[in-house]
Amino acid sequence: MLRGSYSVFAASATLFKPHSRGSSIGHGSVRERALVPTTRLQPALLIDKLGRDMRPVKRLPSTGRRVLSWLAAALPCAAAASFLVQRSPTDWSQPGASLAVVQLLLAFVLGALAIRSAFTMSIAGRRSLSWKALLPIGLMWLGLSISSIPYPALRVPESDSTPCFTFLLVVSTPMMVRMIASLRRTRTLHPVRSLAMAGLGIASMAVSLLAFCHPVHLHAIDFVMHLAAIVTIVALTVLIRFDPAI
Repeated sequence: MLRGSYSVFAASATLFKPHSRGSSIGHGSVRERALVPTTRLQPALLIDKLGRDMRPVKRLPSTGRRVLSWLAAALPCAAAASFLVQRSPTDWSQPGASLAVVQLLLAFVLGALAIRSAFTMSIAGRRSLSWKALLPIGLMWLGLSISSIPYPALRVPESDSTPCFTFLLVVSTPMMVRMIASLRRTRTLHPVRSLAMAGLGIASMAVSLLAFCHPVHLHAIDFVMHLAAIVTIVALTVLIRFDPAI
């Protein structure tokens, strides 16, 4: 009788004896469960920290107002810079002056539309004018410029075309500075396209200013220098913006 009771007692003790491996697993599970709430609190702490670091953002004005404010600030600076290059005022009494006026207007309209497109592209999610929409205006300006080259060509020394290149670069410099400062306020998804469009607008504005101190007729070399200046201004606008020192 006593032996049977002892067997039952021993079996019960063995059954309820804590296993060493199970015990370690149990402690590990408790430790893991204790760490879970801390891990889940990390996103909340991060959100709270970001919320404390937030600063109010000033809303940008409309694209039209940005273009007008840029023109009001950049064009006077470019006109002032033009006095650094010695030029003679245009003689509007010459034959072909009306054609030169049309070229001036086309260059100004192309520049304004390109600048508007650059400002629009600088804001993610906005749809801007495609280059295809600007292409007809550019081709019209190009065709009128070629038609203003007299035949037979005028004998103009090559040195006379160099100041045109210099003039375009000089007057475009303050406009580039103003444009880069304006584009820094936004973050575009396509920075190269936006800057290239801005460079085209700046170059067009520089060409329109050149019309006030340039003969109404072009020389072939002079026209090539104009195109070279336009390409240079577009490239500089893109490269200067991505300079780490700026």
